[in-house]
Amino acid sequence: MQIQIGEEKIEVVLERIDIGKIKPNLSQPRRYEIGLKYGSASAPEDIAHSPRFRQLVRSILENKGIVSPLIVETADDGTYLVVDGDRRLGACNYILNDAKTLEVCPDAKDFLSKLPCLVLKKKLSDEQRLRLLAYIHVHQVAWGLSGKEKVVLDLMEKKTEDSVAAIMGLSINTMKKSLTIDKLATRIINKGKASKSYAKELLSIRKGLLDEETAELTIKKINEGKIKSPVDLRKLREILPDDDARGKYMESDSTIDDAYNLILVKNVFPETPDVNLEELVNRFNEVLSSINWTQVSEYKNELSFKQTLEKCIGTLNRLKALV
Repeated sequence: MQIQIGEEKIEVVLERIDIGKIKPNLSQPRRYEIGLKYGSASAPEDIAHSPRFRQLVRSILENKGIVSPLIVETADDGTYLVVDGDRRLGACNYILNDAKTLEVCPDAKDFLSKLPCLVLKKKLSDEQRLRLLAYIHVHQVAWGLSGKEKVVLDLMEKKTEDSVAAIMGLSINTMKKSLTIDKLATRIINKGKASKSYAKELLSIRKGLLDEETAELTIKKINEGKIKSPVDLRKLREILPDDDARGKYMESDSTIDDAYNLILVKNVFPETPDVNLEELVNRFNEVLSSINWTQVSEYKNELSFKQTLEKCIGTLNRLKALV
């Protein structure tokens, strides 16, 4: 087999190589990324700091080895230098050197003793090595969230949650959350792709606020169009802790905005021991009625004043809608 790197074709063979003969590449760009993350531009020797390292370890154990071969070149001393796969090699070495892991999975010594490698039959120049890395990582694009969720759901028909989480390199909590979102989204009808967005926003509300009755009512309001956007569900974080707003929201015919307007009105017209709401509105009307209307023309081109007026009108309209 041959691969093209720039202007040159290079022979490649697939071999299983003793892991002890495979050496990490300390100049690998991923190590530079890790170094920057931890406050230094130098390349750290410990690849365990790389993203989602623990999930990779679990995936290797579940799959009894690595599926994607390392790409290596032969060094002058007869060992093999990793061109691509530094993270996979690091995870395999971690497993073989971790007593607790080997106690749980003793056969790891067998299936990780030799690793599948694509061996380049020519030593690469620095430029060729960088070109090859660039080609690989431009061509390999991770699944998007929807694609990953589809694979999870299909695997769940055949495997346990723990097993699927390991295969996918996900934590159990992430797995369970993904499944819960998918299950909840199926109950939100006529919203297309937005169904999952509604489900995610709903699950983001603190459990102490969202009991089963409120959750059921919320799904009903979404399906009836009384909640028109997934983002509107964030208003429940303010509505549900407030007794008056929550009471309004729990009315079957009310919209989420009906309840949220109570919060807005309370913010504008706070309760005080000296002035009740009716007196406050009367006073506001009296003050406006007493102004010299000939002076209004002075504010004709004042944008900030017009914006303030719009806010006042909006507040009064919300107040009017509630009485």
